[in-house]
Amino acid sequence: MKNPERSLGVVAFSISQQEAIDGLIQERREKDDKFAQYFDSKRLDPFFVKNLETVQGDERDTIIFSVAYAKDSVGKFLHNFGPLNRKGGERRLNVAITRAKYNVKLVASIKSYDIDLDKTQALGAKLLKDYLDCAEHGMQNVNKELITDLDSQPDSEFEVEVYDILKEEGYKVDMQVGCSGYRIDLGVRHPEKSDYILAIECDGATYHSGRTTRDRDRLRQEVLERLGWKFYRIWSTDWFINKQTEKKKLLDAVEQAIANFDKKLEIDKDFKVEIQEFEKKEVLESTSFIVEEESVKNNLKSEFEIYKEYDVDEIFKATGKPSGFHDIIFNLVQTEAPITEELLLRKTVGYFGNEKVTNVVRNSFNCEMRSHQNIIKVKDYYVINRDQKIEMRIPGEHSKPRDIMFIPNVELTSGIYKIIQFGIGINKDGLFRTIANLLGFTRIGDNIRNKLEESLQVLLRSDKVKELDGEYYIK
Repeated sequence: MKNPERSLGVVAFSISQQEAIDGLIQERREKDDKFAQYFDSKRLDPFFVKNLETVQGDERDTIIFSVAYAKDSVGKFLHNFGPLNRKGGERRLNVAITRAKYNVKLVASIKSYDIDLDKTQALGAKLLKDYLDCAEHGMQNVNKELITDLDSQPDSEFEVEVYDILKEEGYKVDMQVGCSGYRIDLGVRHPEKSDYILAIECDGATYHSGRTTRDRDRLRQEVLERLGWKFYRIWSTDWFINKQTEKKKLLDAVEQAIANFDKKLEIDKDFKVEIQEFEKKEVLESTSFIVEEESVKNNLKSEFEIYKEYDVDEIFKATGKPSGFHDIIFNLVQTEAPITEELLLRKTVGYFGNEKVTNVVRNSFNCEMRSHQNIIKVKDYYVINRDQKIEMRIPGEHSKPRDIMFIPNVELTSGIYKIIQFGIGINKDGLFRTIANLLGFTRIGDNIRNKLEESLQVLLRSDKVKELDGEYYIK
């Protein structure tokens, strides 16, 4: 083992795939269980095998992402990706690939070009195609987002004429195709796939006289070529002088682009990367690859603000009452709002010359707070502005988690709502584990579960969230 200190998990697409992988692991363990320690449920981060529906809230250092979809015995590929094909499936994919703290290992028997976007409209399938492409070819294709603007008008009659000729010859061609903000005149697709194989630019007479235009288009072409585009440029003057010759050159260029694309596919199909998969060598007879990529940092945590703490330790170290209590409490609430009364008491107990919150301290605190004009109490927490937008906050990288009893219910309610909105059809166990993980808790005790249950019920009673067959959805 290269990195025995790292935790490990496997994410599959469906329950059946999860059970198949788990069964192979159990068979291996029956023969040789030398890695039993990593399966111990008492560990904080034991090995797991889960699917897209159940992995929310779990994180491991390394995630093996198993894409167990492949062509059938006659070479046909069915574009049925289970939960990925449903509405919100792209969010399930996002959850799966962001479970890794350090890196993702992708295992698949297909490549990006096997997913034909003409055969599926699901956003989840499109993003899976992009993810496979990124894993195989690196980051250079990340921004290769294609848009065909149906409302855009062609630049000239010349462009329309070239478009009509290509359509008459039976090619799939689109006008005004965009890529990362750059537009090209015509994009020719592969006859049997959704991929673009050639960009065609139709340049008129004004192109020759515009230095700025030439420089701009040259730069644009360089950018798009780095993203994998192949360009063919037609000059209007040449076209109108000798149309038949230029037409033949155009069609030859299209056919060559198709041939080059097909040749690349054949080379890719011959490329195999050997992987270890529980000594089941028959699984490796299909084209498989495993790719390790940098840890994905843009996960759920990026959706939440970091909890900022106001340091009062130095202020209350001295005995006696320091002056400026109102200023201190104002700064504290302004920094940490919404903040519960109990946490405020804990943080300011030193002002009252005590180390614990006694009844005397509580009474003195209440007396001081009643005379404070700039702090507002709402239910069980304090704010400076009654209209403050309240969202759940999470601990920083090196911060300790807040005690669940000191987190306002309104904050937890906001976090739960956001996770349900993000997860689309998440069950209660996955929901609570996700929230607990975000808040820095490694285990869910009764206090945490009860607080989360209370906040979830608030959302259900407010009619903002609905429960259907054990899963939660935004209304």
